[in-house]
Amino acid sequence: MRARHIGRHGTTVLKDHEWADMIETGGYRGLIFDCDGTLVLSEDAHFAAFSEAVARQGRTLNRGWYDARTGLDRTGLLTACAEQVLPGLDIGQATSDSIAAYIAQDAPLPKVEEVVTLAHRFRKLARIVATNAEGAVAAASLTRAGIIDLFDAVVAVDDVDAPKPAPSMFLKAAQIAGLQSQDMLVIEDSPQGASAAERAGMDVLLLDHAD
Repeated sequence: MRARHIGRHGTTVLKDHEWADMIETGGYRGLIFDCDGTLVLSEDAHFAAFSEAVARQGRTLNRGWYDARTGLDRTGLLTACAEQVLPGLDIGQATSDSIAAYIAQDAPLPKVEEVVTLAHRFRKLARIVATNAEGAVAAASLTRAGIIDLFDAVVAVDDVDAPKPAPSMFLKAAQIAGLQSQDMLVIEDSPQGASAAERAGMDVLLLDHAD
């Protein structure tokens, strides 16, 4: 897998076997991981939960429309859904129903092995998950992937005042770690996450799943 390392010295494209050397030579003291799409391949599971939620209101969610908006927080996605494709959708009800549907799932979720390997390798660094998912949803994802014990803390969308691309959750993660922004490397797979890292003054490793 390839990724773009976007940092204080510019942008470099790196293969996954080069990531560890970049972290070691970069002097990072903490790693911040996005969850969905970065650590855990949960897109199908989330789509199933959203589909179940809108079906309770007699509606159908288009997969192509949904896939183009992964990375949005739940409120942002459902608001866009109501405005663009499902007018009249009860956003509050769809929010609670989609969370409940996701948490009720119990099938194991696949990991992004290249990224999880970094979390294993750099156990001496602070390792925090920062996600646009709610805390209970993030905990369910990490538990189903069998990796929740790899991390020191989880900062979820309900822990901060605004989702990515706001920098709030990355700044909170650094605060939890007792570190400064320049000490942290963010590992992300979405434009929203990359923008949040930049606004937080942090370097980012932006994954390219198409590679």
